[in-house]
Formats: sequence, structure tokens, C-alpha cells
Amino acid sequence: MATDNADKDAQDKPFVLEGGKQVHSIRQLYDELEAMPDAVFQGHQQRKDFSNWIQKVYSEYGLARRLRHCTGKAHFKRELGTWMSQEPAVGWLRQHQDELLRDLLCFALGLIVGIVAMLLARL
Repeated sequence: MATDNADKDAQDKPFVLEGGKQVHSIRQLYDELEAMPDAVFQGHQQRKDFSNWIQKVYSEYGLARRLRHCTGKAHFKRELGTWMSQEPAVGWLRQHQDELLRDLLCFALGLIVGIVAMLLARL
């Protein structure tokens, strides 16, 4: 089963908000945004704290890159929400990528053999 990074515990690398509160997952960060004071959010966002944590702890480089460009809390929350809704499917694709690639190559090879056979039959 694919790992769901949204709920994966940061274990010994939680995100520490100003004031000392710890965030242990990307989903928890999403949930904390609503109550987070704007000044606290802006401070972390300007220093790229959120995106750096997500990149270093979860290796989610694409998400980290998108979050760096968010202009406000609503935009940031929307990006996180979109990512969380897509992440399980991406995890499944990552888990099955070798099998899918093999099937695709077999299909392509079969298609090529069929085309060559058809062309040879016309000669």
C-alpha cells in the first residue's frame, strides 16, 4: 500500500511553530492554518520554513516549490488541500511504476510487431 505523506508522522523532525507548538504531519499543518495568526504564518512563509520542512522531511520537492510561491494563507491552504487530494493517487502510481512501465513497453512492442507484420504482408 502506498505511503500517504499527508498523514506520515515527521517522527523526530516535527515543525515547530512560533510559540513552541509542534506539527507532526502535513495534514496537521493544514489543520493548524485556520487558527494560526496571520503574523505567525507570514513569518514562517517569508523565511520559507514550511516549504523547507516539507522538502527535507518528506522529500516532496514539487509541493515545496509550489508553497514557496504562495502569496497568502488562503493560497497556501488551497495548494496544500489540492496536493492532499491528489497524493494517494500519486503514491499508487509510484508504487506500481515498474509494473506499469513493463505493461506499456509490452503493448508498444506488440503494436510495432503488428505494424511490421502488416507491412510485410503487403509486400
